[in-house]
Amino acid sequence: MQWCADESYARDLLGRRYDPHVAPINHFVDMLRRVHPDRFIPYVAPTFGGTNARMLALFQDPGPMTNPRNPRGSGMLCVENADETAARHKSFLAEYKIDTCDILSWNAYPWYGSNLYGNKKDRTRADELAATRALSQLLSMLPNLEVVMLHGVIAKKAWARLDEYTPVEVGGAPEVEPGWVHTSKVHLVHSWHLSPRVVDPETKTPEQVERFTRELHESFADAAAHLRRDRDPWDPWSLSPDQPPF
Repeated sequence: MQWCADESYARDLLGRRYDPHVAPINHFVDMLRRVHPDRFIPYVAPTFGGTNARMLALFQDPGPMTNPRNPRGSGMLCVENADETAARHKSFLAEYKIDTCDILSWNAYPWYGSNLYGNKKDRTRADELAATRALSQLLSMLPNLEVVMLHGVIAKKAWARLDEYTPVEVGGAPEVEPGWVHTSKVHLVHSWHLSPRVVDPETKTPEQVERFTRELHESFADAAAHLRRDRDPWDPWSLSPDQPPF
């Protein structure tokens, strides 16, 4: 069962969007909404790890069940959303024993276009820069981040842009770090999008379905192994915040 199909459950989660561990991120979402008032940007559910997250799951853009204007839309990024992509994400996390409180979901483009859904083919260079800046700002809020899983081609392109990103500071705007500050610190896992269309036998050959399914399992196994690895006391990035290097 996808619990956000229950309106009372989704309403309770949304009401806790400013819980301490997700408050900085959802205040950031509020700021993005003010900057882009014509675009819908979902909050992050408090079931995620928020600023304590050790793994970031980067997808393409928000799915329709994040949108509260849709029937059963939650208003949040959440593995309990009432859609098949969220259900598949929850299933893979459970199979590989990755706790939801260890992860955070985000999108390469955290908003839709200038109308309710927008035309995904009409993204401009300005959209790319704004989305890259937002991703860099988000990563600055995740001090415990160890793993980034890139779900699909759009997410992979977004990460490549981040790696090359040098911010141009705007007067009065929050300072943003260069992309390499973030990309150099994490274990990167390349994966596929979790939409059921990726493995749809109506549009994919049996060989493609087998390959994409196998590579999805391999990517989650890789992420899980890295999160559980023995920590090297001489590697400063492998230490918990309160663990000394000697």
